[in-house]
Amino acid sequence: MIDFDYTSVVFTAGLVVGLTLNALLLRTLLAPPFRIWPTPEPESWQSLTFWGLFRGGMVLTFVVAILDWNSAGLIDWSRFIIGAPLFLIGYGITVFGYFNLGLGNTYCGPTGW
Repeated sequence: MIDFDYTSVVFTAGLVVGLTLNALLLRTLLAPPFRIWPTPEPESWQSLTFWGLFRGGMVLTFVVAILDWNSAGLIDWSRFIIGAPLFLIGYGITVFGYFNLGLGNTYCGPTGW
C-alpha cells in the first residue's frame, strides 16, 4: 500500500505544475505560432498561464522544502558541503540573468508584475 503524506501530495502537485509549464514552453519552441513565452501582452491568457504556473511551482517548491526539512539525514555540517555550492551557483545564475537581461526583461514587462 502506498502511504501518501502532505509532502508527497505537495511534491506531486509541484511536479505536475512544472511539467505542464515545461510542456508549454517546449510547444512554444517547436511550434512558433503558439507562444506562451515571451508573453504577447501583460493580461493575455499566455501571461496569466505562464506566471500562474511559474509562481505556483515556486511556491510549491518552497512548501516542499519546509515540509521536508531535515529529512535527508544530514543534520550536521556536512550538508553544507553539498548545499552551499548549489545555492551559490543558482544564486549566481539568477543575478547574472538580472544584469544580462535587466529586471524588466527578466519579468517580461516594465514592472515585472
